[in-house]
Amino acid sequence: MRSMIEDDIARKPFFTKKFVLEVLSQMIFPYPFYDTIIFMPQLASSGVDRVPYFLSDFIIIFMFVRLIAVMRHWERYHAFTDLYAKKICRHYGVWSGRMFTFKCEINHDDKARAICFLFLFSVALLSFILRVFELPFEQNAKENESNLKDYPSALWLTVITMTTVGYGDIYP
Repeated sequence: MRSMIEDDIARKPFFTKKFVLEVLSQMIFPYPFYDTIIFMPQLASSGVDRVPYFLSDFIIIFMFVRLIAVMRHWERYHAFTDLYAKKICRHYGVWSGRMFTFKCEINHDDKARAICFLFLFSVALLSFILRVFELPFEQNAKENESNLKDYPSALWLTVITMTTVGYGDIYP
């Protein structure tokens, strides 16, 4: 016997566009030991015409799309998105989706925890992307000194950029 809440919630088809895109994003991965070099034209006036990039680095960046699946599971199994919460939200004309779950998490629990999590996640992701796109340019630059020698340097650059401190010791 179905409850009144389940009758109120409309069923969605299984193979939606989101589902197919999520499955395709789970299938993206770099092949081991397959380091094809791609030479991209350089737009900056540094005296370097083309900068070499590894194809596997671009594929790893696309692998970060998998984190969307983690967010979807967090939304799906959160206390604010069960059937009762969806019925209450629908009664008030609110859609209980990912942003609703996120806003409830910020307002209900510790705000500092959510902000710290978002900051650390953003720093880690943006540091990796910065290192992938800036390191080949710096390795081919005329100067032999590279500011992004290692991942902690990219982390530090991202933190001082996001907090708008800008010490000037590391720059892209």
